[in-house]
Amino acid sequence: ASWITLYITLTGRVDGDGNPLPDLTFYNGVFVNVEHRDKQWLENHGLWLDGQTWLYKYSDPYSPDIKEGPDGDSPAYQALLFKPFQECKKPRDCNTQPTGQDFVDTLNQWINMEGMLAFAATSAFHISPDDLFSKGKNFYFVDYSQTVDTPREYIEWDLDAAYQGMDYTADIYDVGARKFGVYEDWIVDDGTFKAEYTEIMQRLLDGPLNETDINDALSDFEALLGDALAADPHNALGDPVPEYFSDFRTWHSNRIASVLSQLPSTPPEPGNPETALYVGALAGESAPAPKNRWDATVTITVFVDPESPDTPFEAATVSSDWGSCETDDSGTCQISKNNIKSNVASATFTVADITADGMWYDADANAVTSVTIYKP
Repeated sequence: ASWITLYITLTGRVDGDGNPLPDLTFYNGVFVNVEHRDKQWLENHGLWLDGQTWLYKYSDPYSPDIKEGPDGDSPAYQALLFKPFQECKKPRDCNTQPTGQDFVDTLNQWINMEGMLAFAATSAFHISPDDLFSKGKNFYFVDYSQTVDTPREYIEWDLDAAYQGMDYTADIYDVGARKFGVYEDWIVDDGTFKAEYTEIMQRLLDGPLNETDINDALSDFEALLGDALAADPHNALGDPVPEYFSDFRTWHSNRIASVLSQLPSTPPEPGNPETALYVGALAGESAPAPKNRWDATVTITVFVDPESPDTPFEAATVSSDWGSCETDDSGTCQISKNNIKSNVASATFTVADITADGMWYDADANAVTSVTIYKP
């Protein structure tokens, strides 16, 4: 990106009698330019291979536009014709929808999932309401032929949507509107990818998004741009420049604290094994619901101490992508997902965390971590 201070000079002016007037120069503000995503951009970043590269642009959900590439769609595009990549209003438009581990394996085969989830985590941090994971639009991706061992790379585009939702408590696992957040529904809500997403978010907060570096960068921007922004009649900051940057630094500090509070706590180093909680069993069932929909319910059994697998644990809170529940004296509790659409054939439940005072969650000891429930 680059920014310029722009002045406009009007020449060739005349008065009402046709007499020449002096040139008029006026200040028009500070303008920012972000690199355009095109073939040249791909070449500049070492992402272009002649005859083997496709660049897709999505201005709207499910509306691909091939900007560069050979004739026809890329192999990855043809392989990923299922949700959330394809709307699938008509079954003939889609491939068979993979679920569970098959879904995870297929996406890992065709997509750089670490890059995609880093895109998702960054967007969730700055609360963009109008990009890949929040709305399924305003992004690019780059695909390659099968002769190149390079998976799909997703590229952020609509950067003016960053920092539009300024509620620093916004949920990092649920940024998108329910009508549009299909990538969140299918990918961030998947147990395997959710764990990877969580790990990436933690690494970002420990690294490039740490509070000191972010706020120091904002101070650098203020020193560099402050005078020009203060003189800019179009800056749209809403506050005096020093107050704006001060509030932005405070917002970042609050946002970082909020995101950290949403991440699962790291368990203490295992000491006495009797303080370890784990999933002993998951039992799922489905039932018809009104208006041709259906409900799914999971019964979770929590045990303590892997050496004594028949010891249930009471008052443990089980967290999942469907919600949470607290175990009773039998070590069990239930979580339901209701009103599932009739065209959804299955629903997968995954345990995210188990918490209780003085205890830690030993996920490695789980008898099972997820279960798929099928439509009745």
